[in-house]
Amino acid sequence: VFKLMKITWYRRDQMLDEETPYEASMREACVWILALCASNSKGVRLRMCEVLGKVEQAQIMPAGSNNNLKDFVKKALGERVEGQAKDNLLTMIDDDKCSKILKEVVWNDEKEWNTTKKDLRLLRSF
Repeated sequence: VFKLMKITWYRRDQMLDEETPYEASMREACVWILALCASNSKGVRLRMCEVLGKVEQAQIMPAGSNNNLKDFVKKALGERVEGQAKDNLLTMIDDDKCSKILKEVVWNDEKEWNTTKKDLRLLRSF
């Protein structure tokens, strides 16, 4: 995980003198996404592959008023059904800590969406 994070942020270190709020929130979100991708639950791992696949398939910025990572994941997975197992991905992203971190990754325009896409694409490659 350390090597992945080092690779993920190497190019940003080359570009800016100080860390932006987006970079800080994306770094935390990357750690959570990696943890979900490495979950003991095969179902969670498969659903994360599905979400990351939808990120790659998105040609343009997703439409909607809430352009944040948590809402994107929820839209990609569909609605949560009452009584779902606790190891369900939708249940896990509704965790207070995870929810807060994923909500902080926001894109306001196509350029920011493409930056988010690049970061998530790199995560999927591992």
